[in-house]
Amino acid sequence: MYWKPSIPLVIAADQEIKGIGAQPADIVRVGIGNPHIDLLDAYVQRTTPKPHAVLNTGTAGGMGDTPGSIFVIDKVVDGTSQGRDPIELAVPEWAQDLPRRTVATVDHIVDDPAEHEALKAHAQLVDMELYDLAVRCQALGVELYSVKIVSDGADDGAYTTWLLVAEKISQQLGAYLRKQIG
Repeated sequence: MYWKPSIPLVIAADQEIKGIGAQPADIVRVGIGNPHIDLLDAYVQRTTPKPHAVLNTGTAGGMGDTPGSIFVIDKVVDGTSQGRDPIELAVPEWAQDLPRRTVATVDHIVDDPAEHEALKAHAQLVDMELYDLAVRCQALGVELYSVKIVSDGADDGAYTTWLLVAEKISQQLGAYLRKQIG
């Protein structure tokens, strides 16, 4: 059963899309690691009226939080070696009830304990797209919100765990989003 969110969703993976269950027309699929981030530009430019905001949602690796926990993201940091400045994100009115987290965006799956600990010094969650989406939304003049659910521990076996739980855990996230913005 599909639902129509009141704000366009930006999601990375097909497993997350299927679990969340929104109308495909209201989803911009950017792919894991941002191979198609330019699709966000195309979506914003062809949509009339231009959306005032988009919501990046889906899974993230946790660095201490329990899988299945849902968070609103209020800051994203560059977890790569590029050294770009952190970006603050707005917290939408409808997500004020959620605990806040910082995401570190990296360009690969984190499954190394040493890297996990290094990232944990700057963030509580890790993903592969949010930082670049924030940069792109700033350039487009579109507000970016982000709500993530923890899928794995961003440690040894993270990818295998993600494959096993991404669609199911995204159903929990979809239920929250339908209640808040559906």
